[in-house]
Amino acid sequence: MGSLTSNFINLMLTREQNRLNAQLTSIMSRIRMAKKQSQNVENMINSQLRYSQNAARANYQQSIFQAQQQAMMRAGLSSLTDTSDPTKTSVFTQLSSQLQMQAQSQLQFALSQAEQDAQTMKEMQLQPLNDLAEDLEVRKAQIESELQLNKEWKDAAKEDVKNSAQNLKPNYGGNS
Repeated sequence: MGSLTSNFINLMLTREQNRLNAQLTSIMSRIRMAKKQSQNVENMINSQLRYSQNAARANYQQSIFQAQQQAMMRAGLSSLTDTSDPTKTSVFTQLSSQLQMQAQSQLQFALSQAEQDAQTMKEMQLQPLNDLAEDLEVRKAQIESELQLNKEWKDAAKEDVKNSAQNLKPNYGGNS
């Protein structure tokens, strides 16, 4: 009777092993998908950050050009190479320097804002995906532990079947 019970237990453990393997496969697939989505979101965020930084730098270059034009007009110079009047040149230099510092400040602000926006997007979009992948990794470890325990139980059941078979053999030699 022990052999029958052990065989039944072995069958049930095999079914449980198959169920756990199916869960493990599903979870591993979900982990891969979460990591891929995470990578795609991170690439998108980094791409947007580079775009914002490049746009800020282009805007800075335009602002520098406009600052020089504006300083030249206020100083009354006809061109950047016009150095005929030292007073006008001095006024131009001061105005140009002030406007360039303003443009530099605006560039730093825009770059800082782009970095903050990227960090916010990472927290809002990337963190949930990373948390999901982490949770799935924990569940995967649990299933692997259950599979190991299942294997140990199956081995014990096989040993029990083997021992039961030994006990059922007739003893023809009369030795007990």
